[in-house]
Amino acid sequence: MNQVTQIIGFSLLFYPLIWELNNDKHGDDGYIKILKFQVKNKTKDVWIRAILIILVSGVNLILNDKCFFCSLVLSVSIHFLFFDYLIAFILGRKNWFEYLGKKSFVDNIDFWASQDPLSRLVIRMAFFTICILKYFNLINH
Repeated sequence: MNQVTQIIGFSLLFYPLIWELNNDKHGDDGYIKILKFQVKNKTKDVWIRAILIILVSGVNLILNDKCFFCSLVLSVSIHFLFFDYLIAFILGRKNWFEYLGKKSFVDNIDFWASQDPLSRLVIRMAFFTICILKYFNLINH
């Protein structure tokens, strides 16, 4: 059962990405009403994604005694590595590899926006690789 729970726990870390892709498949512009407040759809997405990342990391901690922080950061790195490419593809953007979102905090950092698409991919892959190595205890500290 240990291998099954390991697979389930690791797979759960992809859920926030899958949720956001499904939620944004028609774009994320506009506003929604939460209680009596008008909230940007993008703001709601960020909060829901953060809650989902915390929840799946907690479940992974309970199922597998995995480091909560390692699970949390790995889930963030999964989103960081795959989201822009997949959403650009889903939305039918012609240059999906070169796509850079316009609304997120990271997309508006000058250093990030000034990088060419290949450099952004290398940075994303390096972050993901470090997170996956730490998650599986292949590196210390």
